[in-house]
Amino acid sequence: MAYQLAQPANGACVEIASIPGSVVVRDGKAPAGPCCPSHSPWRGFVERVKSGTYDL
Repeated sequence: MAYQLAQPANGACVEIASIPGSVVVRDGKAPAGPCCPSHSPWRGFVERVKSGTYDL
């Protein structure tokens, strides 16, 4: 599985990989750590980002 690095913000790194039927997200600074392995949590996260939930 090949991960793509998102643009870092405030030192945070998010890596994303697409596999059949799923999107996997992990912390680029802790690649062996937990990830978000399905579309449902990913969609929810994207919707919250778009709605401004995480705006600082």
